[in-house]
Amino acid sequence: MSPSPSDSSAPPGPSGAAPPQGLEAEDLPYAELEFDELIGLRRGLRGTPPGYEPPDYDDIALRHVVAALAEAGRWAPGLAAAGLGAFAPQHPTPGPGPGPGPGPGPGPGPGPGPGPETEKRLQITRADERFAPGFESLEVMVNLLGLAGEQVKLTVTGAHAPSNPLFERELSASEKADGARTLRWDGRCNGAGAEVKDRHIHPLWSPYTIRIEGGGLSDQAEFKVLYDSIRIVPGPWTPDEKEPPESDEKAWVQYRLNRLGYFGGPVGKDTEDYLKKAVIRYKANHVKLRKKLIKDVTDAIDADFKQALKNGDNPRPAIPSAVFADPAKTAVVPVEALTYERTSATADEFGDPRSKYEKDRLNRPLIPVEAKIFLVSRAGARADAPQGVGPVRVNWRIVDPDEDLAGQVPNTAGSPSRTRAYLEQALKVESGRAGNGDNCPEKYGGARTAGAPDASKVFLIGDHYVPHVVEADGAQKVAFSKAWADPSQHPQRLGRAGALFRPSFVAGDDYRLRAEIDFTGLPNAADLEKAHGVKDAATRLHAETGRFLVRRFGSVAMVIDWPARSGAEEWNLIREEYGRAHNDVDVSGIARRKISEVITQAEFQNLVTANTSHTDPAKITLHDGWLYGLPTPKQGKLKAADYKKALKAATWDAFGDPLQTPLGSLLSDKVRATHATGFIVCQFLTHEPVNIKTNPKIGLNIVLPRHRNYVVWGGSIGLADSVILADQKDPDKVYYVVAHEMGHNYYLLHWENTGENNPDHHDTSDHNCIMSYSTSSGPKHQKPGVYTPHFCGRCQLFLRGWDVLAGGLPAGS
Repeated sequence: MSPSPSDSSAPPGPSGAAPPQGLEAEDLPYAELEFDELIGLRRGLRGTPPGYEPPDYDDIALRHVVAALAEAGRWAPGLAAAGLGAFAPQHPTPGPGPGPGPGPGPGPGPGPGPGPETEKRLQITRADERFAPGFESLEVMVNLLGLAGEQVKLTVTGAHAPSNPLFERELSASEKADGARTLRWDGRCNGAGAEVKDRHIHPLWSPYTIRIEGGGLSDQAEFKVLYDSIRIVPGPWTPDEKEPPESDEKAWVQYRLNRLGYFGGPVGKDTEDYLKKAVIRYKANHVKLRKKLIKDVTDAIDADFKQALKNGDNPRPAIPSAVFADPAKTAVVPVEALTYERTSATADEFGDPRSKYEKDRLNRPLIPVEAKIFLVSRAGARADAPQGVGPVRVNWRIVDPDEDLAGQVPNTAGSPSRTRAYLEQALKVESGRAGNGDNCPEKYGGARTAGAPDASKVFLIGDHYVPHVVEADGAQKVAFSKAWADPSQHPQRLGRAGALFRPSFVAGDDYRLRAEIDFTGLPNAADLEKAHGVKDAATRLHAETGRFLVRRFGSVAMVIDWPARSGAEEWNLIREEYGRAHNDVDVSGIARRKISEVITQAEFQNLVTANTSHTDPAKITLHDGWLYGLPTPKQGKLKAADYKKALKAATWDAFGDPLQTPLGSLLSDKVRATHATGFIVCQFLTHEPVNIKTNPKIGLNIVLPRHRNYVVWGGSIGLADSVILADQKDPDKVYYVVAHEMGHNYYLLHWENTGENNPDHHDTSDHNCIMSYSTSSGPKHQKPGVYTPHFCGRCQLFLRGWDVLAGGLPAGS
């Protein structure tokens, strides 16, 4: 039966409460057990008698049970001998005889009854095995007797604390009164040691002992504080999660740039010219702050620049927070894709190694992360108790998943691309793939070292991320920081370990972050690992993020129709081509203008007179339908072939060709007033369409189909500042022509059929590269209008940001 402590008809228990209803010693299932066995049952140390399912006695009920047994004369000698007075009744036990007082009665009882007791009692009857300091209180149940006039002290010590006691206090008068009661402690220390005073206890000092002593008696119990779990969350840019005052100018600018996505560097702790590069890139991307020449853009923090930051101009996409907690998510880490710049009115960067400019201009991404640590509560649940976490070490690891190359174009007879084959070989350099990861190695501009991934290469080492200090552990190939534990400073960071994650700026590099609690170096490391179920590094308490994928980004800002193209522009094909190289070209917001909406008649006249032999502006007209600004030459008596040559000589060789570079510069100046960045694609026809007679000289005036609405094919070009002049009469596929010229904007050089020889820039086994020309004299898949090329593997790596000229990459696939 289950005892009911509320029945007042039963004999009183040790605390004055009634024992379980109907409790009789001879009826108890435990009556045949020795007392120490009864205590063993309560503590779960022994099993129950065969065939008996014991009632669920709590401590109060158990005391009633023992009191009733003692009243009945059962085990009374054993109680005294075992020193278990806490369970004895709190009134004299009468002898069995009828005489008054404690003397022996005349009856046949067992002997004289005991006299009045003066026994003192101090016992911890129950203590929590664990608790979460700062979240809840440790509960200790005590039973006291005869100590009201004594000094009774409660102390807490830690087996691995820097000084002891951690906490001590005297019990109050009400706490020392006879009977059972619960004492509580919130875990906050009052010890004299500087490392413990006013701080909460934490798992690293475990196990702990709580001791109560007074009147010559004492009792104690052991308990622990345990870690439950860890979670990776986005970190703030400042320890108080607030924007610095504008008076702290550099810190304020860094904070604003970081929030806008320009990687301005650790706030108040600039390093590696983060601030300088970010200021310049921000200005170069702002319509009111950019300059025609990149060298004229400075890192000066002036009024216009600060106002733009206050306005929140030009924000870049934030990294979605879901990736920090969900391993199934992928988040893009955006890095600006640089195009080549003008260095003077007549010179530019084309042909120079892009890697140099990227190192000078681009910051590696900077992403603040924190590991939030939870404790185990009294009830065994997760408890958010930052005060009780302590300065536990958190390792930061990276997982570098092998790139899935299934999305690369297949090798077919009509389009024999070897991109996938080349990448499969190239990603293995420096011991890549096969579990070691395949991000870009340090040798080629990335952050990967040979062998297993080393997280210290992608976390900022040092004290840059206030208040956290990040160190490198070469043996484990991790970076690590300790949870912040000083409540007197930066209280919002308590219980969190932070770091600045900074992946490479190479597109295609990807990372999963793992934060793990590591007891390495602690004197009680073995005990802590056992308490937390740690068998090896893999079984440490840990959390993992989703995938952070670096991608380059750009956009098409404007298409200038000169005139509008009659066929498809194939922007999606262009976007997909660059997307396979982890370059995102945004074609969703293209502005469209007629040429007369971009430049004026006077500007066009000045352009022509300054750069051609046509010096009379009155004879020059800006047409919305074609480039040539003079009257179209007449055919006269020329036969078709000769007239086409004459047309080309007049409209292109002497007019269109010399205008290319200065026209590109003019278009840049005009468009950048409203669109600071992005490709400017001017798609043009060279001259007014004409119908060409076959041979007028002999009266053959018929116009063959191929000569109707004929326009000379001049040429296309990719110019500085992302300007492209795309000739609409190019016989090749539109996506190929435009993607080829965009490739030049991205510093790519020619490959086959171009009259140039750049084997170090290309897969020498790939004869289907976009950076080649079509030809009628080569393989049939390269014929004009048929050629369906893709970027070769080495072009792809170049576009991602690999320094393909560093040596050691496969020459061919």
